Amino acid sequence: MTMHHEEQERIVKTALRYAVSKSPGFAAIALWCPCVVTMGDFVARTNGRSIQFGAYFFGYLPLEQVAIVVHEILHVALRHLPRAKKGRREPLLWNICTDAIINETLANIGWLALPQDGVRLQTLLTEEELYQTPANQWTSETLYDYLLQHKDRLIEIMARFGMDLDPAEMGDEPLEEQIWSQRLKRAQAGDRPGGLLREIGHDFPVETIPWERVLRRLMTQPLLPQTQVNWNRPSRRSLSGGTDFFEPGNRPQDGLRVAGVVLDTSGSIDDTLLTRFALEVQSIQIRTGCDIYLISADAAVQTEQRVRNDGKSLKQKIDAGKVQIKGGGGTDFYPALQLLKEKRVRVAIYLTDLYGNFGPETHYPFPIIWASTSKGEQAPFGTTLYLE
Repeated sequence: MTMHHEEQERIVKTALRYAVSKSPGFAAIALWCPCVVTMGDFVARTNGRSIQFGAYFFGYLPLEQVAIVVHEILHVALRHLPRAKKGRREPLLWNICTDAIINETLANIGWLALPQDGVRLQTLLTEEELYQTPANQWTSETLYDYLLQHKDRLIEIMARFGMDLDPAEMGDEPLEEQIWSQRLKRAQAGDRPGGLLREIGHDFPVETIPWERVLRRLMTQPLLPQTQVNWNRPSRRSLSGGTDFFEPGNRPQDGLRVAGVVLDTSGSIDDTLLTRFALEVQSIQIRTGCDIYLISADAAVQTEQRVRNDGKSLKQKIDAGKVQIKGGGGTDFYPALQLLKEKRVRVAIYLTDLYGNFGPETHYPFPIIWASTSKGEQAPFGTTLYLE
């Protein structure tokens, strides 16, 4: 029996209302995405601004329909089509990669059901590759670039999927990108812990903002003072009689916070950039009260020194000869990272051009930030920050 257009619209609106009721963060972005029902022979598609639902959409189960609605809205919100055009990426392969990133997140959301035919990371990557780089560390760009480097598998993937995406319909106005960036930030801030927008935050579009601000945000959080539960001391709420149950108190976590900083002395790090970098590290040190374990390295660790938080800038100490920087050979990132692991740092930042050997290890017990002078180069693990 043919379904009437009004009934089709009701089904789409019901799926959308259900998703909105389950995720406050998703609700904040869904209202900006017009949804239209058409009679086309497809499931659903987007031109980067609005979403169309075709005849095949209504053959899925209700919770699968919810997943498809959420999937398409995330394509719009995460600016996947404009990102494809900006990076001059092949539309079909890009669509497969973005589908996999979205579906990997949706597979972990309990209030919807991912359709069986949805592409996943495990469809595109081997178990070993996903062990080396876990699912939440892949972005659409890194997955796309990785698959381009594996031609045999790429041919197999392209033969397996027959998707149609029109790059001519991409919406890429700069103002629209800024507006969506702000929408995503507000939506994520209003989402529940572990909510949809928090889970897929790793694939948010990369903003063009001063690297100093990005570095400050990435480094500061792991270094801020933390508290731990103290079961030997009741909370103020328990002492005041505000609860019938015992609640443990909190106390500052013991131990001095240390940040690891590595200077790649084999690359072309000019004095101007080093000055800016050192001043920013110093401001983070003052703000968090941390010490810095400073390493200069090329193919091996050349110097190592703990730099105390005594009010003098890192650049002043370098200029005065109190902090030594040596090098000039090849580049191997592995020795310095292994040393920082021994020193039990809370976070590590590596100032480098990213041309070198990363070593056999990709999992470290601290966040790693690669402050790169080579725009476009991507470290295989950690967070890459481009200095300009």
